Amino acid sequence: MMLEKLNERERMFVLVGGLVALILILGVGLLTVLEHRSKLRTEVQNARRSLAQIREMTQLIQRLPSGQQAPGQDQIKNQLRQLMNNIGLEHSNLDANERKEGKGQAKIEIKITFNSVKLVDVFKFLYEVEVNGQVPARVEMLRLQRPFSNKEVYDVRMDLFVLRPDQGGSR
Repeated sequence: MMLEKLNERERMFVLVGGLVALILILGVGLLTVLEHRSKLRTEVQNARRSLAQIREMTQLIQRLPSGQQAPGQDQIKNQLRQLMNNIGLEHSNLDANERKEGKGQAKIEIKITFNSVKLVDVFKFLYEVEVNGQVPARVEMLRLQRPFSNKEVYDVRMDLFVLRPDQGGSR
């Protein structure tokens, strides 16, 4: 063999060099495997997040009315009034206005004010709107104020919105 032709010092040098090269190759291979494993772990986490978002959006889409049956301003106000009556909330103000939001979309904004209501009733109302989808609207702003520090009642102002196809269409 070739190693037998080398003297002992050269043989040791070749063996140590080969061992160092082998360790370097194994180290690079191990680092590559760990790097790919880390990337895969990140991709799996992103895929799980995306799946959760897709499921959430699917639920939102299923709760949305179809384009032909999009509720109008009066229908939404009536639905809100009925829901408030069912819960036992008395509103002091319920205003709605509609404006064109983008190409072919209209945004109905509903401003509701409650005076001296229990927080439990407000959360029941929010639960029915946001989670159960009793009204096809989303809460955009919620402000709670406690007018009397010795009473457990609140003044509440909330803004809801509904996006729907513009009845006038694209112009």
